[in-house]
Amino acid sequence: MGCAVIRTASVRHLNVARGLLLRTGMCRFVLVLCLTVAHATAWAQSAQSTSQAQAVATDAERTVTQLAARSEAIEARYHEQTDTVSQLKSQPRSWNHDRDLKAAMRDADVTRRQADTAARDLSAAKDKLATARRAWLAAVDAELPTVTGERASELKAMRARLASQLRTPPRKIILPNAKIDPNADPEDLDQQAAAIRETETQLSAEVAGLEALAAEHAKNAELLKHHQRANDMDIRDDNQAHRIASHSTSTGFGGAADSAQTPAPPADSLRNPPTTFEADAPIVLQGVIDSSTLQGMERAQHSGDPAQRAQAARTTRDAVNAQLVQLHQKRMAIEKRARELRPKK
Repeated sequence: MGCAVIRTASVRHLNVARGLLLRTGMCRFVLVLCLTVAHATAWAQSAQSTSQAQAVATDAERTVTQLAARSEAIEARYHEQTDTVSQLKSQPRSWNHDRDLKAAMRDADVTRRQADTAARDLSAAKDKLATARRAWLAAVDAELPTVTGERASELKAMRARLASQLRTPPRKIILPNAKIDPNADPEDLDQQAAAIRETETQLSAEVAGLEALAAEHAKNAELLKHHQRANDMDIRDDNQAHRIASHSTSTGFGGAADSAQTPAPPADSLRNPPTTFEADAPIVLQGVIDSSTLQGMERAQHSGDPAQRAQAARTTRDAVNAQLVQLHQKRMAIEKRARELRPKK
């Protein structure tokens, strides 16, 4: 009788245990299923966000292309009209001549206002495009950790392209016409002086950037010099120690210690210079200073020697500053000529 009771209790306990195990397995299965569905849903949402951001950026890029073509056409028409005005100003004056000149100047003024409007629209469209590309890049970064294989490679290539597009491209500095036209009106001279003043601002920024670049490279050169001096002292002290301990007969590790090379300076000991001015100089300063100066800066950059790079940056800075001084003097002469042509009050 007692054995039957014990057998019945054991069977009951086994059934309870079996039920718990089955329930636990089912819970695990449900949990894995939920996680899988959640992961798939999150990936689908990330992919959808990336596609939507890509579509918005593509539309913004199309708008920029259209507005750029329109702005370029208006600018071309404006240059043709200003050339016509310049030709009419150089011709002998008459009643018909004055009438044609006023009409040409009026047309050019209308086109100039259209060009200004088109330039503002294009600038706003470019801002929207940059915003859309940043949103697209954020969507790519959000989706990238959730994918593998082909999609991951596609997103990485997409990200590299977006990163290069979002970087502000260097703009070449165009030297304005600084010659004084004897037939120019005071208003024309004012516009000429304003263009020169804008270029002076750009050149001043280049001078300041090159000065900072030279200073940082000079600091790095000093750090390397001090490091090399410390290494030389360590090597000398190490040699003296070996000479003192030369009576040792051990050859297992002594040779390795003698041939050990001095480690390179730690990367975090060197400062990061504003390399944008160094990398962009061949584009930004082309036609502004002598090409040999820019070539010297490129050679110094490829050498990796901070002292050489500092000297090249200083040489480039001096050349840009000399151009800046010349432009400033010519602008002062143009402004003086405009004041002389204005009627005395």
